[in-house]
Amino acid sequence: MKINEYQQQAMKTALYREQIARNAGIDLFIKPNETPPKDSALNLLCKSYVINGFIGEVGEFFEQPSIGELGGILWYTAAVATEYGVPMMDLFDVVNGETFTHAAPTINIDRVKQKPLDAATVLTLQLGNKWKKVLRDGKDWTPLGMIETILGYLIAYCETFENMSLQDAAEYNIQQLADRAKRGTIQGDGDER
Repeated sequence: MKINEYQQQAMKTALYREQIARNAGIDLFIKPNETPPKDSALNLLCKSYVINGFIGEVGEFFEQPSIGELGGILWYTAAVATEYGVPMMDLFDVVNGETFTHAAPTINIDRVKQKPLDAATVLTLQLGNKWKKVLRDGKDWTPLGMIETILGYLIAYCETFENMSLQDAAEYNIQQLADRAKRGTIQGDGDER
């Protein structure tokens, strides 16, 4: 599965924008030929949602590494990329944009070999802290570089397992989402959907 194909398919199941708007009492409809400002309340809430979702999925993966949790990380990665208007492919070092087989950032491989999840944990916690400051201080900052590095550590970590590649996780996640959509259970918690 190609990375941008995954992003398109995954985002077909994204329900959060409308739900956040409804819960916050924000009108989704804009006047013709008008684009909402990029720093609108809805855009900030949606970015906050997907960044926190990414952090949460990484935490669940740390607790119990599985292909399902890795798929959740990919879904939120796709959502973050979509919210920032970039192709998901930009977060990976890919050959012709084809697959999820390469980590994007240059990472300290010695640190990864010793304690890859420790390195990813520190960055994930820093990501949450930086986003808090964006919301509080109104700074213009994108999380894409940090997410890219976290993904690099996770890819390196997953290479130590059989059958836990991002490619496998992407395909599994799309199948799981299609099944949930068919049953009307996209929303919810855990594997009970």
